[in-house]
Order: sequence, then structure tokens, then C-alpha cells
Amino acid sequence: MKAFPWNILLDWYEKNGRHSLPWRDYTFSEKELPYRVWISEIFLQQTQAERVRGYFEKVIEKYPNIELLAKS
Repeated sequence: MKAFPWNILLDWYEKNGRHSLPWRDYTFSEKELPYRVWISEIFLQQTQAERVRGYFEKVIEKYPNIELLAKS
């Protein structure tokens, strides 16, 4: 079995990927990042990425962590 060509995939993403999406900001802590990715995945199941951006930012602003979201 031949190994998957990860370098080709990573090179493509580096050139063509949408790096400016707010849920792809990986500078957040290990506690914050999974929550942000989870919220984005929920939204992205319903519509296109460009439409999700505004909603994502509003939700993260109002509920910056899962504890506040759970209390709402």
C-alpha cells in the first residue's frame, strides 16, 4: 500500500486554502480552540462558509466559551 501524499495536500492548502476564516485562527488556547471549531462545524453543516462568518463571530462574541453557551 502506498503512503498518502500529505505534502501534496499541504502544499495545495498553503496556496489555495481559505486562511482568513475566523475558525481557522489556531492561536487560541487548547481549551478555546475545540469549542470554536465545534461551533463552526455546526454552522458549516447548514450553509456556505462565507455566510457562516458573520454568525460565527456574533456567537463567539456573545458566548465565548461552552460554559456560557450551556447556561443560555
